[in-house]
Order: sequence, then C-alpha cells, then structure tokens
Amino acid sequence: MPGELRVEGLHVARGGRLVLRGVSLQAREGEAAAVLGPNGAGKTTLLLAVAGALAPLKGLVVVGGRTVCRMPGGPCLAPEERRAVLVPQDLALFENMTVLDNIAFALEARGLGRAEARREARRIAEQLGLVELLDARPARLSGGQRQRVALARAVAAEPEALLLDEPLSSIDQASRWRLRRLIRRLIRETRVPTLIVTHSFADAWSMADRLYMLSNGRVEAEGPSRMLAEKPLTAGGRGVAEQLGYILLEAVRDPENPRLLHISGLGGLLVEAPQPPGRLLVAIRPDDPVAVGKPSGVNTYRVRVIEATLTRHAVRVTGEVVPGGLVLELEQPRGLMLALYGRLPRRGDTILIHIPPSAPDTIPLEGG
Repeated sequence: MPGELRVEGLHVARGGRLVLRGVSLQAREGEAAAVLGPNGAGKTTLLLAVAGALAPLKGLVVVGGRTVCRMPGGPCLAPEERRAVLVPQDLALFENMTVLDNIAFALEARGLGRAEARREARRIAEQLGLVELLDARPARLSGGQRQRVALARAVAAEPEALLLDEPLSSIDQASRWRLRRLIRRLIRETRVPTLIVTHSFADAWSMADRLYMLSNGRVEAEGPSRMLAEKPLTAGGRGVAEQLGYILLEAVRDPENPRLLHISGLGGLLVEAPQPPGRLLVAIRPDDPVAVGKPSGVNTYRVRVIEATLTRHAVRVTGEVVPGGLVLELEQPRGLMLALYGRLPRRGDTILIHIPPSAPDTIPLEGG
C-alpha cells in the first residue's frame, strides 16, 4: 500500500554546480504536490534525485514510508529498488510496441507471465480509456493519448510514488482539461503520492493538493493550492506573486481609515481587513477585477481599453484607468463582456471594473 513521499534537506549538484539547496517537500498517500518555478530552478533535477537517477550530496528521500536514500553515508537505493516511477516529458514509450505491449511490459517486469500481464494491461487500459487503441503503435497517437499510455504503464508498475515531468506540456487545450481530471482521479483511486513538475499554474492548481514554488534551488513558498492562489504575498512574498503573474501595486494606508488604501494612478481601494499604517504592497489576480454594467460604489473604476485579445474562454484587456492613468492587465470572462456590452471590447472603448474588497492580498513594504 502506498505511503508518503517525502524529501528533506536535499542538496544535489549537476555539472559541478549546486542545483538544489536544501529542498524539502511532501506528498501524502492519495495526494499530489506540484513544483512550479522558472527554467533552471531545479525542478527536473528534483525528480531525477527522487527517482534515483541522481545521487544527492546531502538529504533524505522517503518513498512509500521507506527511506530510499540518506546522504551522506547512505543507504541510497538504485532506481529499480525505489518503486518511484518517473514519467519523463518525452514519455519514453516503446515506439516499436503496441499500446497493449507498452503497458504489459511494466507488468512482465514485475514478474507476471505474458498471458496474465496482457489481461491486467487490458484492465488498466479500460481504466484510462485506451481499450480502442490497444493495437495501435505510439506514432499513430495524439499527444493526449500518448500521455495516457505513459500513465497506464506507470500505474502497471505498481509505484509507491509517481513522478510526472511536465505531463501536459505538449497537450492541446481541449485534451488538457480532460487529462487534468484523469490524473486527479487516478491519484485518488490508486492512492499513490504524486510529485508533478509543471510550468502551468492552472495545471498545478487543478491537479495538486499542495504547491511548492522553487527558485534558485530553494523552496521559496509552499502551501495548500488554494492558499497560494488567493494569498501569494502572505504565503511567499513579492517573488511568488510575480511568478504567478499577479498585478502588483504599491499603496499607502489612509491615516483615518485602516481599510482604505491610496494607489497612485488608481485612487482609493477599500480592502476587507484593516491594514497597518504606512506603505503596502498589493497583489491582485488579473481575473479578480470584474466588469460591471454600472458603477457599484466603492472600488469601481473606469478603464479605457488600449488592447483586447480573445483567448479560449476570456478576453485579455490592457487598459488605462481614467482619469488616474494606471495601466492594468486584466482578464475578463468572454460571456460577461458580451452580456454587458453586446460585443467584445475594442481599442478606445471604456469599461467599468469592480475590485471586490476581499480580492487583494497585502503585505507591508520594507521601510514603509
């Protein structure tokens, strides 16, 4: 039965350079932890160290409740002894084998006979919606189908930890939604603790129970997915909010009203909780300001559209607050814009936006 996946104080070097500098994280049974960070942060190095492909200089790796590596001094088990299955970004499918044989390969490696392995492979394929593709070779499959085959082969190995390196990076948007749900369901059903490396915050939030923000080989922030999504400054500071693409504004608290902030180019912003005196840093998600049809009291602003770009479900608006002059990057629901204005916004249009007082996250600015 799978147990926890845990890493403590991991230091790993590659090419003579220290890449990981004391990384610690955890995924409990039936949970997923997602690691986010820029290129070069050490995300893939972390997966390789947990899988056993890289030996750490220092630190502890626990897989399935069993210590598989403790350095310095050991022991440090080989990859095949760890039961931590890595699904690499290129998926590493056997191109000369059918889907059925790809899945059965992992079962035969566990010692099952050919006939039994193929029966079990069919059962796993049914679980992942692959039955109609069992006779196909990987070259004939779409990106989403190939990813499902790689997941099926990983599950067939009966892992005690599952390691996914950018699992949705080559998947089209429509398939991405389905695969997020499938991976989430798979983790819950198999109870295998899972570590996911991804560049996509949407993927991380939809699949993971806990997020770890990695920067320069260190965990810069960690917490439940919802907490980091709603309170990035509180959880990790400016760097985390910047990584997540939040709107960052400097503010001064009103001397009379502890809930009122003054922001250059915007005006007054009322927030939910009383704030300390002085200067503050304010973070707002680009999709938190909501377009409204008429002024709704506090926190309502007129925005002149500079540019509007249609995405799959939203409209990305670059606009200038009138008369303040602050330029904001916003993301508005497409359907809402059509309902309010009868068409999508164009350059020169003016829209009204409202920022709910509960939306901003704030921290005091140093020296404020």
